Amino acid sequence: MPKVEVGIALKEMIRVLKPGGLLFVNLPSVDCASFGEGEKVGDGEFQQVESDGTKIVHSFFGDDEADTYFADLSILSKKKWKLSINHGWFDGMSMIEYTVQK
Repeated sequence: MPKVEVGIALKEMIRVLKPGGLLFVNLPSVDCASFGEGEKVGDGEFQQVESDGTKIVHSFFGDDEADTYFADLSILSKKKWKLSINHGWFDGMSMIEYTVQK
C-alpha cells in the first residue's frame, strides 16, 4: 500500500492499542531485491504486477524513515533482516521489524 495508507493503518492500530499493549510490525526495506521494480508512483513506492496480474503498490522504507510513526510509543526493538533462500519469491527480502509499546 502507499506510504500514506501505511501511516493511516498504523495510526489506527496505535489508537486501538491498550496502554502497555505491544505492536509488532514488519515494513519492507529499500534493501529488498524488489525495490525499484515496476512503475515508480512515489518516494520509495512502486506499482508492481503480481503473479495473477494484479497491480499493487509496494512501499519500501529507509532505515529510520518509519520511526516517526512510533514517535509517541516506546520502541522496544528494531531490527533489520534480509532473507536469501535462492528460490521462491522470498529471495532478497529485507524487512525492518519493530516491536513497540504504548
